[in-house]
Amino acid sequence: MLRRSGLRAIAPTRTMVERHMGHWKVVRRAMLPGYALIQCNMTVALYYSLTQMPGVLALIGGAGSKLAPIPEEQIPVFHALMTEYDDLMMGVSYGQRGADGEIRITSGPLARIDRAQIVKIDARRRRATVKVSLYEDVYHVDAALIVGEGEEVTEAHEEPG
Repeated sequence: MLRRSGLRAIAPTRTMVERHMGHWKVVRRAMLPGYALIQCNMTVALYYSLTQMPGVLALIGGAGSKLAPIPEEQIPVFHALMTEYDDLMMGVSYGQRGADGEIRITSGPLARIDRAQIVKIDARRRRATVKVSLYEDVYHVDAALIVGEGEEVTEAHEEPG
């Protein structure tokens, strides 16, 4: 519906590796469930048109009810995490456990961000939790992380859900 209005709308997704009935499978999930990012030149007419669209509950951004673009300092994290800028999808990252037991991320989107943004690593569940800021809010987003040797996976088989 937003495309028909001439807007570029993106719902960022992430590739996850999940265990289901004893087998690992690759799925695609929403990165920020319920959010869509739009690229536009906001006008009063467009604002009211967006608020009248089915499924749009609120428009966020900026102070109070005033809309504003995503702050410049928050954009590099999204670019670092996303593997394909057209559909904003976060892929799988890979790491190795060092002799000291510390996990070092060797490739993938998590290797491109500041280590301080990774809140938690759970190698058994094949995921890391990343802190992502959007305006005044901070979100903890799970990302796929495979720790070990030779465990390459293929990209997503399922749609976001």
